Amino acid sequence: MIKNKKGVTLTQTTLVVIIISLFIFAILFVFLNELRVHTESQTDSKKCKLEVLKASEFSKYLDDKDFVYAKCPAKDLGTIDLSSNEDRAKKEMAVLMADEMVDCWDKFGEGKLNPLPGEYSKRKTHCYVCSQFKMPDNSFSSLVMQGPLNTYLSIDDKNRDFLEPGIIFKNNLPFYGIEKLSYKELWFDGWFSKAEDAIIDPWNLNLKQGKTYYLLNVFVVNKDLGGKDAGFWGTIMTAAFGFSNHDTYSKMAFIEPEKINDVCNTLEN
Repeated sequence: MIKNKKGVTLTQTTLVVIIISLFIFAILFVFLNELRVHTESQTDSKKCKLEVLKASEFSKYLDDKDFVYAKCPAKDLGTIDLSSNEDRAKKEMAVLMADEMVDCWDKFGEGKLNPLPGEYSKRKTHCYVCSQFKMPDNSFSSLVMQGPLNTYLSIDDKNRDFLEPGIIFKNNLPFYGIEKLSYKELWFDGWFSKAEDAIIDPWNLNLKQGKTYYLLNVFVVNKDLGGKDAGFWGTIMTAAFGFSNHDTYSKMAFIEPEKINDVCNTLEN
């Protein structure tokens, strides 16, 4: 039998073209999927930002929580894919955590908005889960991230300055993770203690193998100064201007899910 060398050459060329095409298609698929995920994430952040802005306007006039609510679903990052090198894995996690903090602080108004109404009787902490992630099962037994995250932000001037108002400080030291957050109350009507008067139990961000973690935006909503317990001037303010008068402090923190009741009076999403 005589083989058609030309035919064999054409068949080989066709196979090479098919393999190259499949390879290019695979690369494009991965790229487009990453682009889709990134675009959806940006869209969700913009929607959340608008929701917070809307709620902050309503909270000035309404004290019914059913009408004052920012719809901001948590971003699920899934299981994190990390380098097998521990030092590199810490750097990768530091970048990821800093990026999530920037997104969280931005979409919730940089601590400048009051998206929740104040109550007459007490201060409360309302929490939103900005994002959640799971450490891989086959990674290191634990990664302590307080130092690496602090180091990363110390050289990233732009993000450090942007995030500083949302970071919890104790004894002039920044803490990105906490186990407990509660606030002292003053006994007399119409006044409230400041955010600095907090009882804080820091957490060193010890991320354990196979465990899920949350990044929270914690809104500390003070007593409404325009309420029935506000005294004479609070009543005058409400009567004259017709809006609620309360302050809201906003802080961020990474926590273990089982600690959420020690940080938040109410979980909003």
